[in-house]
Amino acid sequence: MRKLIIYLLKQFNPGTIRIKHHLTKKPFYLDMFLHKGYWYYGTRREKDTIALFKDILPECSFVIDIGANIGYFSQYFFELMKSPKTLLLFEPENKNLTYLRKNIDKHNSVRIIEKAVSNKSGTANFYVDDLTGQNNSLLSDYKVFDEVVKNSGIKNVKKTKIEVQTITIDSLLEEEFKSKQPDFIKIDIEGAELLALKGMQKTIKLHHPTLMVEITENISETLQFIHDFGYVIFTPKKRLVAESDYKNVFFNVFCIHNSKHDLLNKLGIEHNEFSTLES
Repeated sequence: MRKLIIYLLKQFNPGTIRIKHHLTKKPFYLDMFLHKGYWYYGTRREKDTIALFKDILPECSFVIDIGANIGYFSQYFFELMKSPKTLLLFEPENKNLTYLRKNIDKHNSVRIIEKAVSNKSGTANFYVDDLTGQNNSLLSDYKVFDEVVKNSGIKNVKKTKIEVQTITIDSLLEEEFKSKQPDFIKIDIEGAELLALKGMQKTIKLHHPTLMVEITENISETLQFIHDFGYVIFTPKKRLVAESDYKNVFFNVFCIHNSKHDLLNKLGIEHNEFSTLES
């Protein structure tokens, strides 16, 4: 039934629609077929992750959203942040950018950067899908995309290679935001998360921003990279991730530096290196 509904929606897609954002209650624009996950799941979408955003973001005034897509979480972040606000949004793909610009209020404190975040600044191939627009990736063989296509039942899904500009967080902050310290960084870039993290090593070492990372590739290496900077890593259900658990992790993790005792205590995170994931 699900595959049939997706097929019919693709055939009779009305295109751009406006809905009420489930969290901000503000107007939110999307493509009814491409962005079906947003309007279909509504408040059921990543509930535990959203609950942690609600706990963490009100303490933040400088937030970086890497992989902003069409701005669903970006719009929510801006609502939650404390003033004075600085919100940097990274999104390299033109169709997503069209919706992102519509969905983000025109504030001087919000900046959209039309580049992909990576481990070096320059240009790179970027692979764009026409099924959701949410599996666009710097990786040519992104495995999650293959699973999404398989589960959709849609045939002849296209993935187009384009060239995009890339940038590192370290270089941008050094050039333009030397006097500001990022409080929170969200990374959701379809398998390229380790590249982005390697391009912000100085930022992580100097400022210890709280992180939310969607991890779907190079899982153990990515978690070890974060751990080695002194971060406590846990799932959206607040289950600690120890090194022995890395193979059991997939999707979102939150990472708070072990020096941020107040935040860890606020969230009820028992800081114990030898804790393991619950089943």
